[in-house]
Amino acid sequence: MKRHSWLFGRRLPFALGVRLVVVTALVLGALALVSGVTDQPPEENVTVDASEVRVTLNDELTLPSGDGVQTCVSTGPPPDSVGVVGPLSVDVPSGYGPGPFEVNVSLGHRDESTTHTLEETGVERVLLSWTVEDTETLAVGDDARLQIRVRSEGASLLDTTRRLPVENGTRSYDCS
Repeated sequence: MKRHSWLFGRRLPFALGVRLVVVTALVLGALALVSGVTDQPPEENVTVDASEVRVTLNDELTLPSGDGVQTCVSTGPPPDSVGVVGPLSVDVPSGYGPGPFEVNVSLGHRDESTTHTLEETGVERVLLSWTVEDTETLAVGDDARLQIRVRSEGASLLDTTRRLPVENGTRSYDCS
């Protein structure tokens, strides 16, 4: 006595089989279109503009002159330090998906860096105000290598270096 299962033991009519194949193909095609899975990177690249960023070096210790106790407000990099100051413009095109994006900035001759987080795509200005100890590897007039990395979920979107001239940075005091 042969047993037949209700599905595999019977032959499907040809028309029903064709419909089943067509419906399956349509469902799989619609899933592929709706899923949004793409293996292609966005057409536009992540870009940065560091044209307003300045690297300053203060090699000297100057103190305000005067008698007695004074209240002073100082501006400029502290003595024996290198400052990285200014706006860095970062453009992450919308094709890179939702954020967050990590912007990491470092000076090429140092292991230290500063990191900023961008929450969305588009153009955003990151205000750099970063001071590190002078290791005597830079001098006024040298080119400092500013390394800029933009990452998302561990993937590198941009890794670039900008050469910026090292300017003389002195500390000034306004005392009353």
